[in-house]
Amino acid sequence: MDWNAVGAVGEVAGAIGVILTLAYLARQMHVNTMALKNETTRDSMQIIIDSYSTIIAGETSDSK
Repeated sequence: MDWNAVGAVGEVAGAIGVILTLAYLARQMHVNTMALKNETTRDSMQIIIDSYSTIIAGETSDSK
């Protein structure tokens, strides 16, 4: 095996490493995006629940 063949094998291994890294990062971005969407939805629902609880309890900001 000459040095050209060794270099070619190294380039192929490097290219595979880059592809795997990009696939991993794309997956992580997807998971992070879904987590942020879920957190935003949860926070929005909590605000609505708190607002309705305040209204039901009769503690509006006008009565203070």
